[in-house]
Amino acid sequence: MLDDDEPANYVEAMMDLDYEKWQSAMRSEIDSMGDNQVWNLVDLLDGVRPIECKWIYKKKKDMDGNVHVYKA
Repeated sequence: MLDDDEPANYVEAMMDLDYEKWQSAMRSEIDSMGDNQVWNLVDLLDGVRPIECKWIYKKKKDMDGNVHVYKA
């Protein structure tokens, strides 16, 4: 885990006690990208490597330090 108690990667997010909240945040982000037509799925051509991506996990906190939103 990072200093702010945020997962550094997917495996850490799934091992976190709040894994259900991280899953919900990831699902929300994927749904948002689909709704906004961020990409088009196409068949991958021979010899072409797909673009890789990485999840970034953040906890949005209020002024008192309480977690308000889980973002992925």
